Amino acid sequence: MRISTRWLMLAIVAAGLIVRLALATFAPHPGIADSNHYFNLGRNLADGRSFVIDYIWQYHNPPADVTHPDDYWMPLPAVWAAIGLRAFGGDLFAALLPSVLFGVLIPLLAYAIAAAARLDRPARLLAMASVVFLPEFVLNSVRTDTTITHVLFVGLSTLCFYIGLRQRPPLLLLSGIFAGLAHLTRNDTLLLAPAMLVGLVIFWRFGGQRLPYRWLIALPIGWLIVIAPWLWRNYQLYGELLSSGASRATFMTFFNDQFTYGRELNLEHWLAWGWRNILSNMAFQALADVKTMYVVLDIGLPITALIGLWGVRRDRERLLLLAMPIVYVLALFAYYTLVAPFHSMGGSFKKSYMSLIPYLAMVSAWALVTYVQPRRIAYAIAALMAAFMLLNAIELVRADFATARRYDDSIADLGIVLNELGDQNDDGRIIVMTQDPYILNYHGFPALMLPSDDRDMILDAARRYAADYILLPADRPALNALYDGVETDPRLPMVGQSGDYQVLAVQQ
Repeated sequence: MRISTRWLMLAIVAAGLIVRLALATFAPHPGIADSNHYFNLGRNLADGRSFVIDYIWQYHNPPADVTHPDDYWMPLPAVWAAIGLRAFGGDLFAALLPSVLFGVLIPLLAYAIAAAARLDRPARLLAMASVVFLPEFVLNSVRTDTTITHVLFVGLSTLCFYIGLRQRPPLLLLSGIFAGLAHLTRNDTLLLAPAMLVGLVIFWRFGGQRLPYRWLIALPIGWLIVIAPWLWRNYQLYGELLSSGASRATFMTFFNDQFTYGRELNLEHWLAWGWRNILSNMAFQALADVKTMYVVLDIGLPITALIGLWGVRRDRERLLLLAMPIVYVLALFAYYTLVAPFHSMGGSFKKSYMSLIPYLAMVSAWALVTYVQPRRIAYAIAALMAAFMLLNAIELVRADFATARRYDDSIADLGIVLNELGDQNDDGRIIVMTQDPYILNYHGFPALMLPSDDRDMILDAARRYAADYILLPADRPALNALYDGVETDPRLPMVGQSGDYQVLAVQQ
């Protein structure tokens, strides 16, 4: 009996949803660092506190207090977490549900891209199958992070861009709206704007038809309509449209530079590092980003995608479909290699690059149905790829959850010690300085990032924000001697311990 395409589509989506829901029930934590931040902010939004956070993770534009309006991150991932918390209850599973649901839309996006590429219906299903269990997509579907929604919104924007230029010009407005939603998700979506300009030039030169000039203005209008309220909010609060301190990423000379409290990160600081270090760091990060581009595709997809990219090189229409997404990824690669390589070390390039994967799913499906005959063998290969992806996804999530659970349990135990020690300076709050303020705040403590400076500067920051305690160990050389016990400092006596953690009291 032949099964209709519609039922197979539903089966793929249902399988993706069931796997994600099952894994989400075991999630011990929203995810380390960025994901943790978006959960914390989403929790505050759900509680009616607006875009306010109770920790300082960088000192680019030092706020007046530990509790302050968020001045760096884009807001939309936290909004989805807040919607989940308000709509489905106040637990972690509720916060993850929007990400789970967005995650199962990515296979449908791959189907739509394959349809735009004029693949037949079975090939479109192969495109769906190649992303439904992609391990990185599954893992990020059970985190409160930027990756899934950024992939979805960038994919929809670039797809509407193509269809709008080729067939239905009104879709250019939707392209701008989805670009605005992607921008509200990740700051580096700004690079989509020059990618669109390059895409327009490519379509003008090679498209073979007149551009819909009257509709082109709709794209930036749609983008601005979506992003303008957030930009206006930033301007009212800080006198700046964009996030504070983002430009300082250019002048970092090591990853922890972004946590400095008193040092100036400028061109002089950067050049003092030396051209040999600067260029070797760029080269290293370029190689690391190239590795990232194939590692996140799991085992089979890199091979079939490369074959597909080579195979469509003489197909003008499919190349036009791929043009703007590829230009966007090239812009990301250049930015994270030449301008902000240390941010790429933190995973920024990886998260944004993944917006190309639904397009790679299309060329992968094209390669399978074009070069593998008979078709049933192509279908079998696609099924095996999906099965191996599922196994790898489960193992990736299991390992991530195990690490997160151990870490979260250690902080929960530490929280007991901190509460027993109490509010040292009697200001009504137990404020902790640590190298991970996100998880301390997740457990209810206002927190500060440990500055990546000398000990005196660390103490200046701790006293300015009335920190009660400093937590060690931390990747801060200025404090290593205290943790190792080879030195004592009367300004920072050790007053408690939990597992490997030492609690130092800040003497005001």
